[in-house]
Formats: sequence, structure tokens, C-alpha cells
Amino acid sequence: MKTSLAHLPKNKRNELTRIVERIRERVDSIQMIILFGSYARGNWVDDTCTKGHITYEYISDFDILAIVETNKIANSTNLWRRLDKSINAMHLLTPVTIIAHDINFVNRKLKNGQYFFTDIKKEGITLYDSGNFAFAAQASALALKSGVSANAKYENGVAVFTMSEAGLMYEASIGGQKFSYLEK
Repeated sequence: MKTSLAHLPKNKRNELTRIVERIRERVDSIQMIILFGSYARGNWVDDTCTKGHITYEYISDFDILAIVETNKIANSTNLWRRLDKSINAMHLLTPVTIIAHDINFVNRKLKNGQYFFTDIKKEGITLYDSGNFAFAAQASALALKSGVSANAKYENGVAVFTMSEAGLMYEASIGGQKFSYLEK
């Protein structure tokens, strides 16, 4: 995952620094903070245009994925509502959207190849990482010589295709967590 914000203007980098500080102040168990979406990709919009007497403002928001340790924290509406109010009180020029998930949820989605999370892993920028957890990996391969049937049967929500002559299929999923232990 990328870590550089060099493609962003200084004022945007400063706003992101303030956001990360605020999240770390307010969320004790924050494990990772990731910028994703248009600001991570470098195709954000920050534009105004006037047509007649109407001014239109097109402004991309900062999309932030906050990864926490447990599902209970990820689903604590009070915590995230207070954080949202706190960030709004900072009067930033760029709107902020934060989504929160626990590391196990994110890793399950990555192992399953869920595009939203694989895109974040591929295009996102790490703003903070506690170093306590690692993302899961996912890999798939399929090679066919000929004869995939047109009929698929569904078993437990998975489409199963049959091959009549030759083929190879490989799937690997790797997950990891890092823990440290302090002897007392």
C-alpha cells in the first residue's frame, strides 16, 4: 500500500494530518487509517463554476477507512458520531467521510476478493498503521485447454462449472495478524 501524499497540495496534506491526529485522539483502538477514493488516486475535484446567477461547487471529499480491532468498536455509533462532530468542528475546507470496520471484517473481504476492499488495498494510502495487524492476501488462477460447459450449478452461493477435457485451477488465501507480548 502507498504511503506518500506528495501528489496532494500542501493544504490538503495539512488537513489530512489534522484528521489523523483527531482520529487517533478520539479512537483508542485505531489500528489503521487509510485514505482511499479520488484523493488517493489523484483525480479529486475542487472546482466552482457560475452559470447565470447560480454558483455550483464541485468538491471531492476525503474518503477515510478507519480500521479498528473489534467489531464492537467498529459498530459503536456513538463513538463515530462524536468523532464526526469533532472533525466538523475543525472547519476544514474539504468534507470528510469516514467508514469504520474491524480488521477481521476487512481481511475476510480481502480473502474473498471483494472489489471495494481490494481497490482500497491497491490504490489506498496508509495515513497511520499501528503495526499490530496485517492485511490478508488473495490469489486465484485458472487455466483451461478446452470444453468448459455452458451449464453451471450453484452450490452454497458458488457457481460450479465443469470442464470436459483439461484444466487447472488454483486458489490461495493468506491472512496474518501480528501481536506483541510483554512479559510481566
